[in-house]
Amino acid sequence: MTLYKSGMETWDRGYDARGKQVWGAKTESYQYRRRK
Repeated sequence: MTLYKSGMETWDRGYDARGKQVWGAKTESYQYRRRK
């Protein structure tokens, strides 16, 4: 997770027992921006 004054970015991901990604960001981070 990276925090900025204008918002944040996160790379939340989940993996199964074999190491395969089963949920979350794949190619770009989730981006949340502060609204005024």
